[in-house]
Amino acid sequence: MGIGGLGKTTLAKVVYNDLRVKDHFAVKAWYYLGDRYDICSVLKSVIESITDENWKRGNDLQDLQKGLGEAISQRRMLLVLDDYASIDSQFEDKLKSALCSSSGSGSCILLTSRSIPVTSEFSTPQPYHLRSLNEDDAWEMFSRRAFSNGQERPEFVALGRDIVKICKGLPLAVKVMSGLMRTKTTLADWETVTKG
Repeated sequence: MGIGGLGKTTLAKVVYNDLRVKDHFAVKAWYYLGDRYDICSVLKSVIESITDENWKRGNDLQDLQKGLGEAISQRRMLLVLDDYASIDSQFEDKLKSALCSSSGSGSCILLTSRSIPVTSEFSTPQPYHLRSLNEDDAWEMFSRRAFSNGQERPEFVALGRDIVKICKGLPLAVKVMSGLMRTKTTLADWETVTKG
């Protein structure tokens, strides 16, 4: 949980793709929610993700719940719901009902969200709050990407540190800016960026 650009989705992908997670869960599925979603779209996508087949049996909730049950068949499942943006208790109740009746013991839903109320409404255990990078970590990340072979050019360091401050510790901003600055070879280019 945390503001945009902190790396919530990146961290969730690392967890999702970890070999230990793969060994622990028999079934895994990922769904990007964003601002617009409905229970039928989510269930259909989860079924297709699990079975690697297009769903063709109808789009009403009962058909999808039955199809989900067949796809999961009481196996342990990890479902990632990425960018869960708004509270929708009907959606949550229907999703929990579908998953609880289909998945095996030890199944898990991992949510990424920018909102504290969203995570508390979904009855999650203690949410994990991502924080921005401190200045030293942000500089290290920037320096590794912006300078060839990680070799800092002394005349660019002060300007680079100013650029890192502009990024306010957001990993995504640091990544984008360091990639951009890697292509800028003159002090004038770097000064232009710091003056905005």
